[in-house]
Amino acid sequence: MSQSAPTSPCAPSSPAPRTRPFPWALAAIVVLTLACASAFWWITHSTPATSVAWGREVFQGKGRCSICHEVRPGREPVRCPNLVSIGRDASTRVRDRSATEYLLESLLEPTAYTAQGYPYGVMPAVNRETIFLTPPEVRALVLYLQSLGGTPDRRSVAAAEKRFPIPPPLPPAPRAPRGDAQAGRALFFDRQRANCASCHRVGDLGGDLGPELTDIGLVQSAAQLRQSIVKPNAEVTVGYRLWEFRPRGGGRRLGIPRNETPDQLELVEGVGRRTTLRTVDLLARIPHPGSPMPEGLLDDLAVTPQARDALLDDLIAFLTTCSRGP
Repeated sequence: MSQSAPTSPCAPSSPAPRTRPFPWALAAIVVLTLACASAFWWITHSTPATSVAWGREVFQGKGRCSICHEVRPGREPVRCPNLVSIGRDASTRVRDRSATEYLLESLLEPTAYTAQGYPYGVMPAVNRETIFLTPPEVRALVLYLQSLGGTPDRRSVAAAEKRFPIPPPLPPAPRAPRGDAQAGRALFFDRQRANCASCHRVGDLGGDLGPELTDIGLVQSAAQLRQSIVKPNAEVTVGYRLWEFRPRGGGRRLGIPRNETPDQLELVEGVGRRTTLRTVDLLARIPHPGSPMPEGLLDDLAVTPQARDALLDDLIAFLTTCSRGP
C-alpha cells in the first residue's frame, strides 16, 4: 500500500476559508430608512391635538418638566423659567436658530442656553440621565411647548431634526450603591443634627424657607445634589436668593421676599420669622451674594472627613429616592 509523501513545513498551506464581512453599510441604510419612515408616518398620520396632548403628559409626567417649570400665567417659577409663552418667545431667543430649533436644542443640550438670572446646568438632557425620553416623546414635547403661546407645527419639528437629530435614550450609567437612604432620611429630619427639614419640604413635612425637595432626585443627579450641599453658594435657586433691605429709619433687614405687591412685601428672615415691609418705608434693596443655606453643614457632625462623606452619601441616597412616585 502506497504512502503519501510527508508534507514539507515550507510547503504552502491551503487558504483559510474567507469570512464575509458584516454589511455595515446595508445595516445603516436599513436603519436610516426605518427612521425616515417613522418620521414620515408621524408627520402624516398624527394630529396636532393628539401630539400636543401627549406632549403635555410627557411634560407633567415622564419628562418631569413640571418639577422645575411653571406654565401658568402669573405663577412664580421654581428652579427654571416660566414657559407660559415659550411657543411665541422662542423665536426671539437666538439669532441663527428657528423657534423650533431653539426648543429642540434646549431639550437635547440644555447647557447650550441659560436664561438670564437662572443657574447653569440645572436641567438635564431629556434623553439622558435622569429622564430618558424616546425620540417620539421628544417630538411630542416640542409640539406641546410650541402650543404655549404659539402654534404647534409638526413639519417644523421634522425640519429641526435635520439640524439637531434626536438620538435614542442613553442607558443609565452603572453606579455602585452608596449611602443608606433610611439613615439619610433620619439625618434630614433630625432637628439636632442636619435639620434640613427646617427649611426644605419633602412630601408633607418640612419648611418653605428653601426649595421643596420632594422630587429633586428625578431631575438632578447625585453629583449635582452633592455640589448643592457642599457648596450652596455656587448656585442659588431663583426665588430663594437673599436680599438686603434698608429701611428709612436705619439699619438693615436680610431675608427672602415673598408675596410682593406694589405696596408691600413679606420678608422671610428665618424659620418662622416673617415681617411685612411697606415699599414706601424702604430706601434700598440690594441683592445678597450668599445663600440662606450654610456651608459646611455636615462638618460639625463628623469627626473625620471620611465620616462626613458617609453622612453626605446617606443624605444624597435619601434625596434621590424621596419621589412621590414614577
